[in-house]
Amino acid sequence: MRTKKHELMISPDERYILVVLQDPSQ
Repeated sequence: MRTKKHELMISPDERYILVVLQDPSQ
């Protein structure tokens, strides 16, 4: 259960970092 919660918290964080790295226009 703890792993699932951790993955959900990391899911949005990793996605945001990926978008920022792929879109440095901002």
